[in-house]
Amino acid sequence: MDGEDLVFNLRAIINEYKTKEIKSISIQQLERHIDYAEKHAAQCFDHKKMKHEKHLEAYRAVISTGANAIKSALITNGASAIALLAFLPRIPSTEFDINIIFLTYALQSFLVGVSLAALGSGFAYFTNRSYLEFKKLFWGHSLNVVSVILIFTSYISFVVGIYYSAKALGMF
Repeated sequence: MDGEDLVFNLRAIINEYKTKEIKSISIQQLERHIDYAEKHAAQCFDHKKMKHEKHLEAYRAVISTGANAIKSALITNGASAIALLAFLPRIPSTEFDINIIFLTYALQSFLVGVSLAALGSGFAYFTNRSYLEFKKLFWGHSLNVVSVILIFTSYISFVVGIYYSAKALGMF
């Protein structure tokens, strides 16, 4: 029971007494009504507190999952770019016919993926800041969508880089 419910219930009790043409009530009756309201207000407070804690825990889980997605996008693209850079000096000594153009496309794709993941991380920061400090849900939701799109695009960039790497090695 919140404040509005309490006032509504008290007015309903008063209206009930008015229809019965009761002009006054005893202190005992008044205390009984107050005890009833107090009991229900405490139950309502506990319910709201549990609901708030549940939402807070869900929010923490979303933040943790988003942070892991950003880290994953950064690590996969970054490690792939480093692996390609480590492979480049060995190209002249290999027996395979390697297409350098496709390797550069793959490296560019991985580096674009790293950049997109970094941008997604920045937008995730601004998303949380707008939700918490500015209380602007529109901006929070908008920035969240941009952040998710950037991270998703970073994963797509990783897949494109893998494709070009395989094509450079003659697998396609």
